[in-house]
Amino acid sequence: MNSADFVKRFIDELGDVHNWYHNGVVNELPYACGLCVCGHQIKFEYYIVNRTNNEKRTLGSECIEHFKDYDIDLYNSLISSKKNFKNKKKQEKEEILKNECVVLEEKYTLNTNALKEYKKLRGFVLQDIYSYLYDASHPRKYKTTTGYYKFLTSMIERGNALCKMYDIPIKEFADMYAQREFYFNRIRHELDTNKKFFGIMEEYLGSNRSVEGMKEFFDKYDAGMLVPTPTYEIIVTGKTYPVKESLKSEGFMWSGRDWRKIIKDKEYRPLVDTTNIEFTVNEIE
Repeated sequence: MNSADFVKRFIDELGDVHNWYHNGVVNELPYACGLCVCGHQIKFEYYIVNRTNNEKRTLGSECIEHFKDYDIDLYNSLISSKKNFKNKKKQEKEEILKNECVVLEEKYTLNTNALKEYKKLRGFVLQDIYSYLYDASHPRKYKTTTGYYKFLTSMIERGNALCKMYDIPIKEFADMYAQREFYFNRIRHELDTNKKFFGIMEEYLGSNRSVEGMKEFFDKYDAGMLVPTPTYEIIVTGKTYPVKESLKSEGFMWSGRDWRKIIKDKEYRPLVDTTNIEFTVNEIE
């Protein structure tokens, strides 16, 4: 149907085109079950109102184009609503997709953390897991939410397949990874705020950086049960050049002015010729 035929049918049905205006209301039906003024079924209803008696009728999204040459005001009003409606639907879909991405991010993080923990426990992994973890640690910047959504779904599929292939319990390993990160962050914080913490950690925790080991360590540390053995710095001054190699062999470091070493035994002295050499021992606070 061309514009002239449509307008003729409109006038035959509703009278003068100029007697009608669009009230800005657009309604989306579940399927094409509405009826346009021209008689065809429509899914999107654009309401128009009679200026005289307030009668309301509906137009389809395609038929509104026919008013361009017959009533420019009505046409502009309908087109404006069409654009606004499309933008609204686009924003709604974008919001739904963003919410779905939030849910997917949780699944993606669980898979990734489980595989990180698996790598930590084994010390090495095969190429397929290495490739996954590399991609997870080098995420791209996506311009659209759709692109990010596709990335997440793809990584989740890969992560699920890998965890199934290597019999990795996702929740259990992800929880272990989260605990490990918690304790590592705790260690960093204590090192920044407590000068004595390094000595306590070296003495009571050592190289046992397992989740169980760190938990036991911090349980005792928080309960005040761990007291560091006093630590001292021994400083060697004087004419040390003749014995510098011996001092090096015992772990002393040259500071630019003297030789220094951290010790636990306050009575410790280097096994060197003490002629023209002085020792100073200071407790480290």
